[in-house]
Amino acid sequence: RLSGWHFCRWMCGRLIRRKVTGNSMLPTLTAGSEVLIERSKSGRHNLCVGDIIYCQHPFNTNLQLIKRIQRIDTNRNAVFAVGDNPNSSTDSRTLGLIPKKNILGKIICVFAS
Repeated sequence: RLSGWHFCRWMCGRLIRRKVTGNSMLPTLTAGSEVLIERSKSGRHNLCVGDIIYCQHPFNTNLQLIKRIQRIDTNRNAVFAVGDNPNSSTDSRTLGLIPKKNILGKIICVFAS
């Protein structure tokens, strides 16, 4: 259930809802679940280790990823982000650091499938 504040942000275009595909974030997120994403404002992010982010794939602009921040590299303005299910995840272990400019938002709510 969305609070009045979240509803206002949704109506203003700050919140988007997306369906999870794949198993890279099991057991936290299952395929078919839907997530509510708070888009970053003007590319600014208030990121913390442990946040689940929605980001543009660094090499394929047709793909978006949902991963958990494991480390923030302030010198390179990037994050090291991984899937919760390492055996089924393409993440920073193979892609390298994800530039903060690729981060489209943070997951703030999960709707079970």
